[in-house]
Amino acid sequence: MLLFLNSCFRQVPNLIRLANTDKPQNETEIKINAYLNENNIHYDYSILANDTCLGLLSTKELAINKYKLQNGTNASPIQFRVYDSAKNFVTAYSQCFGSYNFFKPLKNYPPDKIDFLVKDIDIDLNNEFKVWDIDSLSLNKMIKDISNSELTIIVYWNIWSNYFSKVMLKDISKYKEKHGDKLCVILINSGKDPN
Repeated sequence: MLLFLNSCFRQVPNLIRLANTDKPQNETEIKINAYLNENNIHYDYSILANDTCLGLLSTKELAINKYKLQNGTNASPIQFRVYDSAKNFVTAYSQCFGSYNFFKPLKNYPPDKIDFLVKDIDIDLNNEFKVWDIDSLSLNKMIKDISNSELTIIVYWNIWSNYFSKVMLKDISKYKEKHGDKLCVILINSGKDPN
C-alpha cells in the first residue's frame, strides 16, 4: 500500500479508489488470463514482467514521468507507452499523470502526444524488453509483429490495482478493436509482491 501511495495519489477521487485496491501480490498466468477473458480485453500478447520491472521503469532508460525520475521515486505500475513501426517513442500515459478519463490519451489515431507530460522523453523500445519475462524465441516473433504494425502499445498493468488498470485496459481494448492489425498491443503484468 505504501508503494502505491508513494506513486501518485494527489487527488481525492484517486484516494477513494485507492481504498478499492488490493494488497500487491504475485499474479499467476492462470489468474491473469481469467481476468483478461472475463473483462473481454483485446490484445496481441500477454506476458509477465520480471522481478526488476518497477525498478527499471524508474530509470532514465525507461521512465516516462520526469518528475518521479528527478525525485527518485518509483514509477507507477500502471502505464502504457506507444511506439511507431520504426520503434520510435510516440506518447505515453502513467496513472500518476492524473485521471485517465480526463486525458483520454487514445481518443485519436495515431494518439496525440500529451506534450506537457511527456516532453523530452527519450526512451527506446529495445529497452522495454529488459523488463519482460520472455524467452528469446517468443521475443523474436513479437519483434517481427511489432515491425509489421503501424503502432505498438506496451501496457504495464496489474489486477490488484482494480479500477486504475481496468479503465486503461478497457480503453486500449476498444482501441485495438477499432484499429485491428494496425496495432500490436502487448500487455505486461506488473503484479508483483514488493516484499
